[in-house]
Amino acid sequence: NESALPEVADNDILCVMRTDRDGPNPLYQSRSHDGGHTWSVPQALGITGVRPQMVKLRNGVIACSYGRLNGVPTAGVQVMFSRDDGVTWEGHTTVYGHASTGYTALLEIQPNELLLVYDALGYAWSHVNCISSVTISVAMDTLSR
Repeated sequence: NESALPEVADNDILCVMRTDRDGPNPLYQSRSHDGGHTWSVPQALGITGVRPQMVKLRNGVIACSYGRLNGVPTAGVQVMFSRDDGVTWEGHTTVYGHASTGYTALLEIQPNELLLVYDALGYAWSHVNCISSVTISVAMDTLSR
């Protein structure tokens, strides 16, 4: 189970989830309007990725990070944003484009500022890897890195 489940409004939960053990790993999303008792039919987001992480910022923007943009071998970490509680996604930004497991962590560290943490596999899947981070400024009217 690789899913992210932030509460996006009163009693509404958004779930972005990984599918497929191998292959292209398309991301899907589903929504609950009753605190998680029932869910909408999952809808494909049209993007590839693993282990989505989401946070709803104090300004109302939802940020979603994910990695493994091109299947296996893996590469890339990306972040996308929603201003309408996950109805639409925009600002798809590649933060790192090289070898990575694609697993990320995402946290609002101060108003309108995110910390995105990811791994960088220096020599693909060898034992040489490192943890990297980037801060991202997020505003309702503009999205910038």
